[in-house]
Amino acid sequence: MDYEVEKKSPGHHYVSGFGSFADFIASDEDKSTTIYRQFARLAARDLLYYQSELMELEALQDQYDIEDAKDVEDFQKLDLGGIIRAHSRDWNTFKNSVPGRSGPNAPAVPDERWKKRIDLAMKIRQTLRDYQEALIRQSTLASLPRPSKQTMTALSNYFHTRTSITHGSASASQQQTTITYPTLTGASSNLYATGMTEAQIRLSDLISLSRPADPDEPLTHFLKTYCSRLFREVKESPFLPSRAISHLPSRQVARYSLTRIQVAVSFIATFFAAALLFLPIAVLRTSSSQHVTLGLIALFVALFAIAILLMTNARRAEIFGACAAYAAVLVVFVSGDFGSWH
Repeated sequence: MDYEVEKKSPGHHYVSGFGSFADFIASDEDKSTTIYRQFARLAARDLLYYQSELMELEALQDQYDIEDAKDVEDFQKLDLGGIIRAHSRDWNTFKNSVPGRSGPNAPAVPDERWKKRIDLAMKIRQTLRDYQEALIRQSTLASLPRPSKQTMTALSNYFHTRTSITHGSASASQQQTTITYPTLTGASSNLYATGMTEAQIRLSDLISLSRPADPDEPLTHFLKTYCSRLFREVKESPFLPSRAISHLPSRQVARYSLTRIQVAVSFIATFFAAALLFLPIAVLRTSSSQHVTLGLIALFVALFAIAILLMTNARRAEIFGACAAYAAVLVVFVSGDFGSWH
């Protein structure tokens, strides 16, 4: 069998390289492995080229405008002044001043003056359009999130395979050396560095195309980072062939479902929301002291604030408002018994 040819039909082999790595990225159900470089340095250079080109075109346009203004003010060139005014005020006259543009009124002999100006106008239009589209694309890329350290580590470990080589004879002492082979060679071998810290990921130009609806709250981050084994998918993805030739066998590729983590977070948040509503009712009804009741109210409000902080993405103002409303509900509940304490 020729393993140098990548086959697309399910169950066939993939040569370790672009095909196997692309299959690994595409097989992620949550699309969290769609991590690529945005090449910010090259994009910035390209935008600078566009800027400089437009500056030159703008300078040439200003030069033509100055020439036209001088010729209009020259009383010895009254006929030329009238032509300049006509070309400066009417688009059809300006556009049809060069043969081949459009319109039946184009002159038989092209005027080099207006040919240069119409060519400049078309050049500015195209370059400005390309420049603005490049700005919008770069703005879109700049707003994409950075990959998480956990996902980046998993992707880097898949990209770099580690092979142990044994040195020495069977009779002598043997030593093992670990060698790392990247999936892609050449300059692409440094695409996904190993052992990147969160600070290095933030400083890199790596971006994730999987944009979360909201940033992870502390509870989701904790489950994804420290309890991900609880949400491991036993069933292999149908997109990953069982006999794929890749850097890691399919049995060594662990997949964790973000959907299951989100369901678990929703369940935990719902449980604590219900508990923090009904538990104070049961506890406060047994309290016979005003000071103890006020202390319990403060305790439950603090627990409520901590729960909001850990399980939601609420801002500080929203936390203050929710805590005030929660405290008001508890005070209203016990206010009927305040008179009996005096």
